[in-house]
Amino acid sequence: MFPEQLASTEKLSKVEHRTMSELIRETLRRYQQEKRWEKVARFQAKAKVRNLQESDVVPLIKHARRDGRFPRPHDPGYARYEYFRISVQLWRPMQSDH
Repeated sequence: MFPEQLASTEKLSKVEHRTMSELIRETLRRYQQEKRWEKVARFQAKAKVRNLQESDVVPLIKHARRDGRFPRPHDPGYARYEYFRISVQLWRPMQSDH
């Protein structure tokens, strides 16, 4: 951390009555959350370009699993499916706004 940042963070921790550790943890949590939402937004964009609807997701996943290209719930890559599923659900309400 740069000296200016350190001084600013120490001052903030005193004003907020929190430890430096708490501030750093919160910053990291927010950063990770932002990255997750960025990933969801990328999946939303892909779904929109491909004109995918929520009803299209399950058949696509079943097809990909048959071909061995998509993970099952117990596989390490399964979280990608969750991001994709969530992004399609989030995209649908956005679509009606336009």
